Parts: sequence; structure tokens; C-alpha cells
Amino acid sequence: MGPGHSFICNQGLTTQLLSKLLFVLTSVNLQLLYQFGLLF
Repeated sequence: MGPGHSFICNQGLTTQLLSKLLFVLTSVNLQLLYQFGLLF
């Protein structure tokens, strides 16, 4: 459990957060596109 291990663990957490953020952004964009599609 040295500093290297904690760094790898942090990298994993960051990757998870980024993928979740990307998923949220994608779904929001899809919803916006869908609503614009209904408007036009």
C-alpha cells in the first residue's frame, strides 16, 4: 500500500468519474437533440 498503489487507485476512480460524466453529457445531448427534432 505505497504511494504507487494509491496513485493507481486514484486513476481508476478518475476514469470511473469521467465515464459517468461522459454518459450524463451524452444522454443530455441526446435529449436536447430529440426535443429540437420535435420542434422543427
